[in-house]
Amino acid sequence: MKTINFFMFSVVASVAMGTAACGGSDPSAEEALAPQGEESEEAISANGSIRVYEKDDGKTVSVKTGQNIYLYLDSNPTTGYGWKVTSTDRTFGYPTSTFLPSGSGAVGAGGRERFKWSTKSPLSLEGKHTVELSYQRSWETTPIKKVTFTFDVQSGNVSTTDLKITDSDNGKSFTVKSGPAIVVSLPANGTTGYEWSVTATDRTIGYPHYEYKPSQPINIGSGGTAVFTWETGGSWVPYGTHNIVLSYARGAGTPAKTFKFTVTVSR
Repeated sequence: MKTINFFMFSVVASVAMGTAACGGSDPSAEEALAPQGEESEEAISANGSIRVYEKDDGKTVSVKTGQNIYLYLDSNPTTGYGWKVTSTDRTFGYPTSTFLPSGSGAVGAGGRERFKWSTKSPLSLEGKHTVELSYQRSWETTPIKKVTFTFDVQSGNVSTTDLKITDSDNGKSFTVKSGPAIVVSLPANGTTGYEWSVTATDRTIGYPHYEYKPSQPINIGSGGTAVFTWETGGSWVPYGTHNIVLSYARGAGTPAKTFKFTVTVSR
């Protein structure tokens, strides 16, 4: 009986050790591997960052100053292979990287490498930057895969106070921290029957507060200013990028003018 008990104990112990070695069987271990806080996927989705994937190989990606760039590439470190930047320029520099294991958490299942570039820099990053990454073993010189991306960094005014947009900003893009208001002021003249209205927006940022301010001193036919205000603070923050169009028209008639802008609300 002693021999049988010892054998059963050995089997149970072996099974327990095998279970402990399998990452997929322990949800808390999988959570420990996942990025937390500001680098969580939820936070990245909310702050207007740009996501790029392996399928975008060879493409030029436009990004506004102030936005972060996240590049996702399939990888499996258990094979000895890994991604590394093999060509960049001094201004754009090198990214930080994080390995994101697959959802199963099983040994050898692989996952993705996530590379992050920030376009916030004391140096101007405006312009095009071509980056090449190679997938290879550290002791080998020939990669089994290469990807190349060009990031076109364009001017984007980053505002930490109320963002004030006027008619001279038609077609421009802006980035604003959450909290300040977005204020669009456009010349208007209600005595002509024309008025400004929002003709394209999205559900997240919604419709603004509207106010008409007549010119001073008030004279018949002198016109004034149409002021649209979007709030980015409070209980609901419209994180992300929003394309907005305003039209200057009489009723449902053909607009005499349109005004477009893009705004990204970041954390």
